[in-house]
Amino acid sequence: MTVDDFSQIALGSVLVDKYRISREIGRGGMAAVYEAENIGIGKRVAVKVLAAELTTSRVVRERFLREARAAAAVRSPYICDVYDVGEFDNRPFLVMELLEGESLYDRMTRVRRLDVPFTLKIMTQTAKGLAKAHSAGVVHRDLKPENLFLTRGEEGDVITKLLDFGLAKFYASTDGADQIRLTREGALFGTPAYMSPEQAKGRGEVDHRADLWALGCIVYECLTGHTVWNVDQGVAMILAQVANAQLPIPSKLRPDLPPAFDQWFVKALQRLPEERFQTAAQFTIALTEALSPGDGGHVQTPSLLVDVDDVLQHVADRRFDGQGDEKTEKLSVETSAPENILSPPASTKGGALPAKPIALMRSAPPKSGPAASPKALQSAPPRFRSRKGSLLGLALILVGGLGTAYVYRDKVKSLISDASTQKQPKSPPPPQLDLGTSQPLDAQGFGSTVVQAQAALFEGKTEEALALLDDAIKNGGEGIATNLRTHVKAAQETPGAACKLLAIGRPRPFSVSDPPSRPAILSNGNQAIVAWVDAHEEKTRRQVYTTLLDEALRRISPAQLISPESLNARYPQLWKVNQSNAVLYWDATSKQAGIFARKLDSVGRIAGSLKHLAPLAKDEYAPAITRAEDGTYWVVWEDDSSDGAQNLLLRHLDADFGPIGNAVTLTALKPDRALRPSAVRPSIATGHGKLRILFTLRQGTQRRVYSMLVDSNAPVLSSGQLPTVTSHAASGEHRFLVAVQALGKEGSASDDARAYCLKDACFAVWGEDNAGIVAMAIEPRTNETLWRHEIGPRGTRPALGGSGDQLMVAFYEASRVRVAVVERFGVSSIASIGKVSGLQPLPDVAATERPGRWLVAWRDYEAGHFEAMTASVICQKDKATKP
Repeated sequence: MTVDDFSQIALGSVLVDKYRISREIGRGGMAAVYEAENIGIGKRVAVKVLAAELTTSRVVRERFLREARAAAAVRSPYICDVYDVGEFDNRPFLVMELLEGESLYDRMTRVRRLDVPFTLKIMTQTAKGLAKAHSAGVVHRDLKPENLFLTRGEEGDVITKLLDFGLAKFYASTDGADQIRLTREGALFGTPAYMSPEQAKGRGEVDHRADLWALGCIVYECLTGHTVWNVDQGVAMILAQVANAQLPIPSKLRPDLPPAFDQWFVKALQRLPEERFQTAAQFTIALTEALSPGDGGHVQTPSLLVDVDDVLQHVADRRFDGQGDEKTEKLSVETSAPENILSPPASTKGGALPAKPIALMRSAPPKSGPAASPKALQSAPPRFRSRKGSLLGLALILVGGLGTAYVYRDKVKSLISDASTQKQPKSPPPPQLDLGTSQPLDAQGFGSTVVQAQAALFEGKTEEALALLDDAIKNGGEGIATNLRTHVKAAQETPGAACKLLAIGRPRPFSVSDPPSRPAILSNGNQAIVAWVDAHEEKTRRQVYTTLLDEALRRISPAQLISPESLNARYPQLWKVNQSNAVLYWDATSKQAGIFARKLDSVGRIAGSLKHLAPLAKDEYAPAITRAEDGTYWVVWEDDSSDGAQNLLLRHLDADFGPIGNAVTLTALKPDRALRPSAVRPSIATGHGKLRILFTLRQGTQRRVYSMLVDSNAPVLSSGQLPTVTSHAASGEHRFLVAVQALGKEGSASDDARAYCLKDACFAVWGEDNAGIVAMAIEPRTNETLWRHEIGPRGTRPALGGSGDQLMVAFYEASRVRVAVVERFGVSSIASIGKVSGLQPLPDVAATERPGRWLVAWRDYEAGHFEAMTASVICQKDKATKP
């Protein structure tokens, strides 16, 4: 039996003489979930165990157990079953159906916009599950993409399961005074981005129509790739938008959506509950009609909703106030204005959807008049929303998993009033870098103890470091010190691995909690340079900052702004340029949108003018750059200027990032509006006179990793001609500059294939379904495969960094950051160096000037917000290296 120190539950333990724990599946702020076996019948199940630190709270225990009661009250193939409840070591646990697949949130992170048939299918299934719950008197109250799980049935078809009824409300009170206290008026329940206006007010009369509001938000997000509200500016601003903001127009973000869907959307998000859809059946029937205008035979709505229709009368019998009749033939929509701060505006303005009544007919396509001509469309935020908007910041008390919280109504009103009526002062310009000190800048208050702990860890005194972090936690550093301690404990799980954690760092100032982007890291002798994107100037701009860390990864310089021209900088990358450095990022909203590069000095300050490398046409990119042997550069990026396809472009740059010739088209995928073939997340490496480009080809729900090998001196790179037709069997009618080679299996889930070339070999890593992380070594001269290994059976998001004759691969697996050394002869044993929570961007890896030393940076959660993390790793030669 082994002990999982992080969870403090022994793997192999048997709960109540019945359930044997085999592995940890995941962890949130409220509970950990394990895979277990029912010893009596051999059935695999999931066991959800309340976090030990929450067991003393009666309110939290009750919320945890109400999930079992809520799920047990409903039987539906679209709701995750709860089989049993029990208690282990004074910690309540639930025994649930074990599901294999991914959440809708995970799917939408990989696939920016879902196609209409798939969206309609999963929303119909969700509506069926909700109808069953509502008929049993249960309202979920925390619907969001994270709580919709996509699995497969016995025939391989997708089935959507509703999860996490921890905030569910029962209409028939059985708990007396305790029930009243748990659902008291004035408390805010749920996730702000999906809250209905009545939830945001903390009103006690929230009913099943709040779930339908949230489901409307999810439908919009599935089809457009954006959340309804801007979630980058904190909870107060989200709630203010829920109350007053004009709705975005879906068809402006996705022109192939019919006008009827715009009208359906304004009905689904009416601020008065009685003006929304009144049942799950009405909601889904109208959605089907709106997405299939004039094609009534295409989707048979009644058959899709047969079990929803069966429960309509039962729902009505529950006496839900304001509930309509499923047989209603015509649904009228009008806008009104209740009198309080959380009400919609009395009139619509430019950029809003039309407020005049519309009709949604069950037996005929919706009729729509001419669309309003908005002056300006309210910009919707990107799919990768900030978790700060899901967690309610400092004003809340966490009582559930990530994104589950409550806060008192008077505080919410104060927050909304402050956010909507007061203009915040401009942020002062960032201070200039002071190189006159190497002392940690965060050594004030509990921070003094934290930086001492970092020093002790770097000196190999791990137990002393943990004790110091415990002291910091007691003295006010609960968030930062607890987070660092968790990383150190996670790194102790693989004591015999080739690599071990040498130092851990939080590169941003300890006082900062606004969510950063994915960090990038680079070695600077005995120091490290870290770059990230932060909001600046009234939160209306996102700009790139750098800072300098010492050997123990303690911050020794103020944050230095290096992209003052940017409006919405994203995806910063750092790399070496002779004796100095450079940064690459993209900005899709500046006057000259595009991919940009700038030279930096040896400590990460601005050392050159901004260079515009390529134009952009959309709002999510992952450009890649590599330095060639002759000192020039090659940059590859995504281009979606073609309607119905997304391609890759390549450009050659001189040593000062000036263009050499024109951009070269690498792929010319055949446009298809349904499948939307897309070449995404490219990676590029140079070696032995060749360019090695990896990318993922998306076609509908299918993905596959491909490699393209191009001679860097080939005339085709300067001819400007269109790609030639390849003979590759998988390419169909797509065209490529040169023939492509399939690396991954068909259906691979990876969008993060990475390439890197050393002196004696080139390497590729990517992720695959049912295989985890796959690594491959390639002979650069002959392009023959030297070896191919599966190195992380459940790993995701691999990254590479290298120097000399070795690489390091870093990836995520089982809520841990894992690393291994990669060389021509194989891969070392896998080591844990920290933890990671939720779905995060891929990490960053950098070699140092000292053999065996590496730097890794990634993003994680810290006390309810995103935070940048860094680690220093030392690796030894490992006998476990795979041959």
